[in-house]
This record gives sequence, structure tokens and C-alpha cells, in this order.
Amino acid sequence: MFKSAIRKSMLWAFVGLLALYAVKQFPGRDQVATSAYKNGEYAKAMKLWEKMAKNGDSVAQYNMGALLKSGIGKAASVDEAAKWFLKSAENGNAAAQFEIGKIYEAEAAAGGASGLPAARALIWIKKSAEQGYEPAETDLGLKYLSGTGVDQNAERATYWLSQVIGASREPKVMLGGADGVLAALPCENGKPL
Repeated sequence: MFKSAIRKSMLWAFVGLLALYAVKQFPGRDQVATSAYKNGEYAKAMKLWEKMAKNGDSVAQYNMGALLKSGIGKAASVDEAAKWFLKSAENGNAAAQFEIGKIYEAEAAAGGASGLPAARALIWIKKSAEQGYEPAETDLGLKYLSGTGVDQNAERATYWLSQVIGASREPKVMLGGADGVLAALPCENGKPL
């Protein structure tokens, strides 16, 4: 009986070591999806991220939204992208919160049926900024500075813009494009690929 217990312990130790070896040798789905994306295998990346996204992975949900918004791997669809961004945003992803906020903002600018899209936009952009997402902090600061979508408030503008500038007094975020909007890109560890 004692020998049997030792054999079981040794067997479980061996199985544990084998599992550890397998984990180190075979990359996870996210690594495979990221690698596929970097290699231009967008359909493969999308398929892997979609499976993870359906299981609640907020980064994969964000990446699905980014791919669908940009039309990489599949025809662009802001409506489909919005569904994934919203799921990711609801799971706390700051980048997705900003993206869904910008989608609602665009909907409001296009003459949404009510003020609802504009109100939702501001809610999501604020949530993102409160998590320290720099594009959202910049956007919110500029909104308060100009009075766009909010009451003009120099104190709040200064607060949000100083969050981006930080102690170094040098901007940490560079706005891109003519309209100053950062494009949604698939990300890994919170950084665009």
C-alpha cells in the first residue's frame, strides 16, 4: 500500500512535469493568434481570437472589434465591431471602452435618433479615461477644453490633459490622423501589434 502511494505520487509528479513542458513548448492560443496576425494570416488570427472572445476573453473581444472595424481579415463592419467592443468594454477593457465610446459618438454626430448615443459615448470614454487609457484622457480633456459634448470646464480639461502629460511635461500620446483619432488596432499586453 505504501509502495502504491509512492507510485501514484511519482506518476502525478511526472504528469505535472510533462504538462509544464507542454505549456512551455506549445504556445497558447493568444500567442498563436498574435503570431498569425503579425504574419499577415488575418483569417487564422480572427478565427482564433473569435473562439477566445466567445469564451469571454476581453483582449480577444477587443481584437475582434479592431479587425472588424478596420476590415482586416473580413469586410469592415462597424456594427459587428461595436458588438465586440461593447462586450470587451463591459469586461473592463479600457481600449474597448474608448472605441465603443467613439462609435457612439460617431452615431450621435450622424444624427442618432436621440441623445442616447452621445450620452453613452461620454459614459464609456469617461470609464476608459478613469482607467488611465491615454487616448481617452486626451479626448476627454479636449472635450472639456472646447465644450464639445460637455459643459466647457477649464479645470477638468487641465486635469485630464495633465494626466496624459504627466510629471515629465512631455506628451505621452501622439494624436494621429487629420482628425486626431487613434485607430483601433489589435493589441497584445495593451499595446498595438
